[in-house]
Amino acid sequence: MNETSKASIRRRRDQSFVTRFFVGNGIDIGAGEDSLAQQLTRFTKIKSVRSWDVYDGDAQYLEGVLDDQFDFVYSSHCLEDLENPLEALKNWLRVTKPGGFLIVSVPDEDMYEHGIWPSIHNADHSWSFTISKSNPRMPKSIQVIDLIRQLSNVADCERIHLVSDHYEPTTQLIDQTLGIAECAIEIVLRKKLHGFRQLMDLAIACEQAGKFAEAMNYCQGAINLEPTQFEAINFATNLLSRSISAESALDAWDQYLQLKPTSYESQYFRALHLLSMGRYDEGFQARDPLVPDARRTPITPPVNYPRWEGQSLQGKRIAIWTEFGLGDEIMFARFASQFKDLGASLVALVCQKPLVALMAGLADVDLVVSSSQAENNKHIKDLDYWVFPHSIPAYYSLNKFGVPQKLPYIEVSAATKKKAALKLTAEKVNRLKVGLAYQGNPTHENDRLRSVFDLRSLAPIFKIQGIDWVILQNDNLEKINSDLKVFDDLEQASITIVGDKLGDLLDTAAICTQLDLVVSVDTAVAHLAGALNIPVFLLLPTFCDWRWGIDQTISSWYPKTEIFRQHITGLWNVPVERVATRLSEELAKLMPKQHK
Repeated sequence: MNETSKASIRRRRDQSFVTRFFVGNGIDIGAGEDSLAQQLTRFTKIKSVRSWDVYDGDAQYLEGVLDDQFDFVYSSHCLEDLENPLEALKNWLRVTKPGGFLIVSVPDEDMYEHGIWPSIHNADHSWSFTISKSNPRMPKSIQVIDLIRQLSNVADCERIHLVSDHYEPTTQLIDQTLGIAECAIEIVLRKKLHGFRQLMDLAIACEQAGKFAEAMNYCQGAINLEPTQFEAINFATNLLSRSISAESALDAWDQYLQLKPTSYESQYFRALHLLSMGRYDEGFQARDPLVPDARRTPITPPVNYPRWEGQSLQGKRIAIWTEFGLGDEIMFARFASQFKDLGASLVALVCQKPLVALMAGLADVDLVVSSSQAENNKHIKDLDYWVFPHSIPAYYSLNKFGVPQKLPYIEVSAATKKKAALKLTAEKVNRLKVGLAYQGNPTHENDRLRSVFDLRSLAPIFKIQGIDWVILQNDNLEKINSDLKVFDDLEQASITIVGDKLGDLLDTAAICTQLDLVVSVDTAVAHLAGALNIPVFLLLPTFCDWRWGIDQTISSWYPKTEIFRQHITGLWNVPVERVATRLSEELAKLMPKQHK
């Protein structure tokens, strides 16, 4: 009969079969001698086809075949021989991947059986099939419409097709399938995608396996189900930025904004995306009115003088007000110089307590006040303006004037540097002295992704000989030593722990001035070293802060900061290996040149 071969001639002209149904890895149930595997030249998107026949087991149950295994399941003229066709179809769909296709052909009872039962052409047939009849004539007749209806919670019907190619109506009771005719009902079902949560879990799993296209497909399925769910659009835009383009991600945010035009999330995260693209003026101007003061700072800003919104600063006094984290305050402290350039007669800086001594090293800051004392400090009671750091670029155009690059913009006194030098081991010849910050504040909203919790991820850099490591974690010795215990042998690495010697960030800055470079995750130490104009190798997760851009390898804010990004969420192997390579290159620069 060679039904698969005959059908393949017809199907190769059908783009649905060529580009949708027969794609990926499949199984041919009841393959026999005329298997689909023999048709791969006609269906080039098929990667592989497993043939299942009598010696593999009962085709009704497919015992031993795991759920969700195949992109497509195919069976030609097998279902009619089985004890329970509905049970068989349920199991065939069981092994089909969500979104995958089940393609089944069965003989039509009128064209093949001629309305006679038992079958006069094939005694193995246990059932006959018709698409739909009000009064079936055959005693073992199954109506395909009813069968599909019973599977509607599992699969959607893509097509039901009565195939009669080369069939000639006749009163003679002959089996026309022995020739070139097809006398079949062709059924194509598509297994339903999972619910939103399951689809997102599949998307996340595929991304973590490096299967970005599949991850995007699952995520798009989740978006189709629940178009206004933030989790899905946030995942999708991140993946689009990394694998396709920032513009395509922006288009996705625009579509989300159309669905939820007044929601905080849609507006805020679109603004952050603009910032990550380097479209700073648009991004900061869109973001600024969205962030309430209470989210920016626990310290109430002044009420007796106005917020700065771009007014002239000629001869005016202004306070840059404490906002968000330590790294944010270090990064935006650079704008004190811009305020002086704009004519400000006094620039005050209100910052968190660990930064007070450090910020005294800012050349263009006239007054540094701890945020804990701001409300009662008489020196900032009666200024002309105040401003949150993140609001400054909403009124001072970075796209016009550029990111301020006066570096270093924080200085550490010689005396403080000298004290820091005493805390470290003596300088060694032809060795690098490298600081390491591998974890940030655990209360940070992105700390789960940005910090390195298992130091075995950093093994490639610790194995490099010729580096004296200085651990810059402001943690107790017990915790740091516990983190380091994951290594069986650290004899090749020289490690100094200074956590117990660090009081505030001025102490950390002084230590940094004694180093050749710093390796850091996205925490305040990275900003500190950048502000000191010390080289930084910055390790970033896939979901990272806007300020580091989307695909930048050098920071726009700190020119000596090189960026090493995760390729897959949660996996540090790629960026750490690249950092190891760069450290080896820096070491090579220290080695004496060989004279010929």
